[in-house]
Amino acid sequence: MTGRDTAKILVAIGVGCVGGVACVIGGLWLLGAAIDPIFQDLDMHASYANYEEAIADGAKTRGWIPDFVPESATNLRESHNLDLNTQWLTFQYDADDLSTMLETCDSISRDEVDFPSRGATRLRPWWPGDLLGWPNDTAGKYGFYAYDYTTHYSSGPETDRCFLAIDEATSTAWFWRP
Repeated sequence: MTGRDTAKILVAIGVGCVGGVACVIGGLWLLGAAIDPIFQDLDMHASYANYEEAIADGAKTRGWIPDFVPESATNLRESHNLDLNTQWLTFQYDADDLSTMLETCDSISRDEVDFPSRGATRLRPWWPGDLLGWPNDTAGKYGFYAYDYTTHYSSGPETDRCFLAIDEATSTAWFWRP
């Protein structure tokens, strides 16, 4: 075998490896596309005109309305993914309830926030783009808070670190469990 034959073999192996990598990447992309609808089926969405409607529907009992949400809450939109244990909630509140609402929350800086990803919010067109964590001008628009959300499962309680963005100018709260 000559040096030239060896070079041809190495080139063929290299092309085969590149093609193989492309096949693996393509296969993973197709697998993701096939699995994505499965996870979408686990997304639940609900809207409530007010807090009373959410309570009547059992949303609080099922753990989808955190304790800090005041009875004055209106225009509630809630979405969660059962498999991924993620959640999004927005509502408007009476400005007089803000201090009570935040009693169980810790004020944090924007840098401490675990923002949801664009992919996680694509099924929630009502979620604001400036709460996706990209470098943007949210300075002063939102106050950020952390909330330890305890869910009681049959196996016992589980506490997740969740986040809350407050837009005081519009009396709107944005809550998410990443």
